[in-house]
Amino acid sequence: MTLYLKEKIFEKLLTLEIIDGIDGTMTTLLKTVDLQTRNLSLPKHKRVIRKILGYIKQNDLKPGDKMPGERTLAKMFGVSPLTIGKGLTRLVEQDILLRQVGSGTYIAKSPAAKEMLSVCRFGLITRYYEDDLYIIEVQRGFNQALAEADIERISLYQNSDTYLFNMQQYDLMGIAVITPLESSIKELVHIKSMAPLAIIGTQYESFEDITYSCDDKNAMCEATKYLASLGHKKIAILTAAGHHNLETRLRGYHLGMFEASLPVHPDWLITSHHYDGIGVDKEVSSHLAQILKVENAPTAVVASSPSLLLTAFRTAEALKMEIPSRLSIIGMDEIPKGQYVCTAPTTMVQPLEEIGYAAGKHLVASFRSEPIDLQHLHQPRLVIRNSCCPPGI
Repeated sequence: MTLYLKEKIFEKLLTLEIIDGIDGTMTTLLKTVDLQTRNLSLPKHKRVIRKILGYIKQNDLKPGDKMPGERTLAKMFGVSPLTIGKGLTRLVEQDILLRQVGSGTYIAKSPAAKEMLSVCRFGLITRYYEDDLYIIEVQRGFNQALAEADIERISLYQNSDTYLFNMQQYDLMGIAVITPLESSIKELVHIKSMAPLAIIGTQYESFEDITYSCDDKNAMCEATKYLASLGHKKIAILTAAGHHNLETRLRGYHLGMFEASLPVHPDWLITSHHYDGIGVDKEVSSHLAQILKVENAPTAVVASSPSLLLTAFRTAEALKMEIPSRLSIIGMDEIPKGQYVCTAPTTMVQPLEEIGYAAGKHLVASFRSEPIDLQHLHQPRLVIRNSCCPPGI
């Protein structure tokens, strides 16, 4: 069954679509339409409310149980007793806590408190569509980790980086974010200070201890060296400017060429400056077509993403170049869903389900204040199919 809801938020339309997800898990897709820009930073007392609620759930407190004193909570959360007092007062107003003069603060025996205690929900947030193969695999592992911990989970699709808004709107105790943009780092640093957070796929220095991803640099290094092992000496790469992961993979390509003692021609660095990760990249296709027509053209191409892998195939097909006898192609991940190519592509496959599982386990351990000893960088696997062979065959 599919349910459609509509409501006004910031005087703009937001559509919420709930559908049956993978393995019977409920998946929520959030599609925002031109949301007005808004500062989503929370006041200190609202941030501390989330920490207080997290403390209650982490310690499995029940209605009637006594809360620690204000000074104890203030020291625990690194804020002033005044801020704690404001947060507790707000929870008393919401009938979640009960203050007894001369005795202390207790979990209320109210419907609001019981509802709060019954819900522990984490979110998986992405900027891409739910049928993307990358998302499906990550989501499967994430769901498994949270199911093992008996924690409710939802997946949110959003067009803009409004993570705090999503946490408030869906009462999320923590979130895992798939490939966040660099522009969202400030907001995510803020969230990290108040709730469990995991980053999937993009490696930023600010989040090394909470990031779970493929070793992108090693993936491209190994892909390049595989082509070199087949005898290719002229290897081009398809990449994009301004995209953190693809720039990391470009460094891997350079490392692979260096380790294989091969030169890098500037024209072989085929870069998109308007990359959106969807379908054929026309800028890259045009550049690739030009260099494949010249004398001493590359005999092999490394594609840094699924859409660039598709671009390499479509460009070769348009030039009527046989794959792999005229041009060998290796890519990162699989051809995008719904696309067809005549030759099964050799690719570096990320252990996406494993990465999603690790991110989910991180959220659970962080929420429960348990030690976190998880593998952050996961190694890709070379899947050899039919798109590569020695040059000249």
